[in-house]
Amino acid sequence: MAEVQQNAGSLSLPPVIRKEGWLYKRGEYFRNWRHRYFILRDNGQLLGFKAKPSTPHDLDDPVHTFTAR
Repeated sequence: MAEVQQNAGSLSLPPVIRKEGWLYKRGEYFRNWRHRYFILRDNGQLLGFKAKPSTPHDLDDPVHTFTAR
């Protein structure tokens, strides 16, 4: 019987989405509150969008990217 070895380093699974939804974010220059759609991933990445992403391709271009630790 042949053994199958798996290299865990070669597998690159996308981060799992932990929470997502609409939040209000205060603007950096104009201090008003803006409605934004945020996605929190299990790797600590927080992505912000002006509209809810409708396709996986839309996740590649967030308006805001933060890292939570």
